[in-house]
Amino acid sequence: MSASLATVGGFCLGEPSVVNHQRLSSTAYCFSASLPPFNATAGIVALRLLRSEGKDRVAALRRNCVAMHKLLTAALAGSRGDGGAEGGGLWLMGDEISPVKHLHLVHSTGNRAGDEALLYQVCDEVLEKAGALLVVCDYSPLQKRAPRSSIRLTICAAHTEEQLEACAAAIGKAAARLPSA
Repeated sequence: MSASLATVGGFCLGEPSVVNHQRLSSTAYCFSASLPPFNATAGIVALRLLRSEGKDRVAALRRNCVAMHKLLTAALAGSRGDGGAEGGGLWLMGDEISPVKHLHLVHSTGNRAGDEALLYQVCDEVLEKAGALLVVCDYSPLQKRAPRSSIRLTICAAHTEEQLEACAAAIGKAAARLPSA
């Protein structure tokens, strides 16, 4: 629930005997690790919105996801001129209907810190030019095999076509300034 409903919590799924055991054994944590009231309210409101506007929001989200994927593909390819999904040093990863898109460097600097520095430059430029806040994915240094450094974009149903276009254009321009090798 934490990522999907802007709150915290979750659910348990499994064999009935395991679920019942967890439900009965977790009552001791009910008050020591319970959800703060404002987070519980956020979850309830999110569930009510899904019930009342779910189909429309999901349809709008899908439209925005597909549109942003096409815009990014064009913006990145336009900076290279070859029509591919790589361009100007960035490579788009993610399914067109996914609300999460990752932008990876086509040419790594050879170390994580260098790659992240370049990605932060892109994020800063996009924030300045388009007012879009992008994030460089942060992984634990304890993780043995962390994924490649990337910029993570999250698309939502409330984004306007103009916002998506401005963001994609700014990403394309910033990507074109990245080193090619």
